[in-house]
Amino acid sequence: MSYSYRGRKCTPGNGTCGSAKMVKGKETDIHDKNLMEATTKINAILDGIPNDPHGRYLRFLNVKVGVFLAWMEHSDTREIEGVTIHDDIEAIANEFDLVLEESDKPGLLAYDYRGRKCTTGNGSCSKARLVKANESGIHDKNLMEATTQINKILDGIPSDSGGRNLSFLNVNRGAYLAWMEHEEQVTINDDFNTIADEFDLILETASGA
Repeated sequence: MSYSYRGRKCTPGNGTCGSAKMVKGKETDIHDKNLMEATTKINAILDGIPNDPHGRYLRFLNVKVGVFLAWMEHSDTREIEGVTIHDDIEAIANEFDLVLEESDKPGLLAYDYRGRKCTTGNGSCSKARLVKANESGIHDKNLMEATTQINKILDGIPSDSGGRNLSFLNVNRGAYLAWMEHEEQVTINDDFNTIADEFDLILETASGA
């Protein structure tokens, strides 16, 4: 599912809105014992969050610099209203009232499981970090506290010896914690100047008045 902020809804889409649950996995090269232990601890925090009095769903939203914990409604109808993952980070931050850090580098990645890497794509892969935000109707005090607690767990995970990035992978039934290489690539969604630089294009000057 994807999100439409003004509608406060997750609708059928690209996978940038996912269940706020960590999916368990067997020990592998990308999901080691440290990540298995962190998965259990994070789920304990998420399970301890009281249900929303309005009946909304607890969701992870990919906001390009990490994941945002929010109460969202669901709709079976595709809606594109307000800010979406395709907007720039400033617009997303303003709509969600996010608290960004100077080191934040926005990116939109997708995972290639067999290749053990995340490359530019649909948002199914993100930095394993919960983004802080000011209190709002979809991000209440319980979610603010959970965000802080989960980030402490993530910060306590030893760095990968191979230099890979700690990542959240949206696997439809929740998020999977994994060590992945990140490789951003130029695509048609980039601005024209970025594309021109990547391909070393020779641009013609428009003639005429």
